[in-house]
Amino acid sequence: MSRSDESKINISDVEDWKAFSKLHNLAICDVPFVWDDRIGTPEEGGYITNYPKLLMEINNEDPDSFEKLRNVVLNDLWFIVFFIINNNLANHPFIVQACRDVQFGPKTNTLDLWFRGACKTTVISVAETIQKILKDPEQRIALFSYTKAAALKIFRMVKYTLETSEFLKTLFPEVLYKEPTKDAYKWAEEAGLYVKRKGIYREPTLTAWGLLDGMPTGDHFTHRVYDDILVAEIADSPDVNDKLKEKFDLSMNLGTFQDTDTLRVVGTPYNYNDVLMYIQDKVDVLTGEKLYTVRKKPATDNGQINGISVFQPEKALAEARSNRRTFNAQQLLDPTPESDMKLRPELLQEIDPRDIPVNILRLMPIDPAGMRVSDTREGDSWAMMVLGFQRVMDDIGAANVYILDMIIEPMTQDQAVKNVFQMYSRNGRISKIGVEKVGISTMEVHISNYLLSKGRVVTVENGGLHILQPGGRKKESRIEANVSWPLNNGKIFISTGIPIAYRERLKLEMEKFPYWKNDGLDALAYGYDMAKHFRFSKVRQEEEKRSKWDEEQESGPRGWMLN
Repeated sequence: MSRSDESKINISDVEDWKAFSKLHNLAICDVPFVWDDRIGTPEEGGYITNYPKLLMEINNEDPDSFEKLRNVVLNDLWFIVFFIINNNLANHPFIVQACRDVQFGPKTNTLDLWFRGACKTTVISVAETIQKILKDPEQRIALFSYTKAAALKIFRMVKYTLETSEFLKTLFPEVLYKEPTKDAYKWAEEAGLYVKRKGIYREPTLTAWGLLDGMPTGDHFTHRVYDDILVAEIADSPDVNDKLKEKFDLSMNLGTFQDTDTLRVVGTPYNYNDVLMYIQDKVDVLTGEKLYTVRKKPATDNGQINGISVFQPEKALAEARSNRRTFNAQQLLDPTPESDMKLRPELLQEIDPRDIPVNILRLMPIDPAGMRVSDTREGDSWAMMVLGFQRVMDDIGAANVYILDMIIEPMTQDQAVKNVFQMYSRNGRISKIGVEKVGISTMEVHISNYLLSKGRVVTVENGGLHILQPGGRKKESRIEANVSWPLNNGKIFISTGIPIAYRERLKLEMEKFPYWKNDGLDALAYGYDMAKHFRFSKVRQEEEKRSKWDEEQESGPRGWMLN
């Protein structure tokens, strides 16, 4: 039969399909199948099986028909998706290729980031799980989502298919029970599913778990699937994301610790700080190599907002494009594409501390993290920095700003006030400290009292302490308004004397703004708010005057600046 002849066959319409469907009283799905010329033959890398040819070879008198069908189920993931699960969207080049990628790609430690609506759960979490059970009933598989209730939604799809598919139960009598609810040892959502198996294990064949609730204790699984470990309601919560990261790492102890263990992570990112991005960036601490093979499948052919849809109707994609941030993350899998980058880190100019002018106005903005007395594992980081503002403006009315000292990291309250004192003490004459005050926070009082205990009088009353407040502005808007223009015009410098970890952190915040953490940027933006209370000369002097204090400081060490 020629390719052109095959392409005309609609299996659902031919008489032979009835024989195919009724072989040994099997029931194949009712979804019409039409050989799609866009996809290609098995030899061309399209369909894995030549279904019209298979149909012609199946009949009740052929003793090999039974085995041929078993082989198709065990070796053709797309067959399960379309004919067994009855997904009528699957006869599409994108889904056929996606099934090939999963079936013939790496078997373990994979992170599949596919656009929203790409059938990733159906292909990986459901169809591949079914195939694994049929290939090896000794498997003990765990499905993980952010909560157990979410995992059970996926679990039920597998359970329903194994319960109701007479086709599978007839082809695999050594694995599946005819009436599992009656015959299986256990067959329920809480207890898990047990198929026929030879070994005796404490773990069921399939169970569902939540990372945030009801993590298993003492169980060990041969295969783990992580799907829906992040959803929209919790995606922007740093606390929840940190908890998910911690729980995901803990779940690495739930394998059997054999080379045959397999693991899949499936999802769609929301922002650069979420748990999926954390998994994407995980590396082997000994070799530095990535721990996960990442497969990204964006919604457009070129991965850009102007690309052609690879699967969804163009009308649906047009609607999704109306929300740029969501489209970038959920459809293009890039929370901050380069074209949308508002703060370009390459424009932050590094400068040797010896090249920084001496007669500069030093201000110290502080952006406290959430109030945590002893726990530094969750929440935002503290950000504190010393900024040096050149006292004269150039011909476009802007002054150079030098980041002289900086810390961005999680700290307890006690650690933070000690770091404030040390930074204040090692950076020469600081004109003013600014501390953000939100709500009923009294952090400025704690800082002032600690400095007083060390002999430094810095208060609101003597003008040394400035209370920083959002003033009704959103944080992102304040950062963009204060930082974007001077950064783009080459007015912001950062000392190479600052530890590289902090410099890289600030650059990362710029790169991912506004979809990631912005603690350092917030402190930098507040520095510009503080500078508005000082007067700057509008004429650049050939020789800037230096104060006696600055001349003394120039000849001596200035904290990290000369390290």
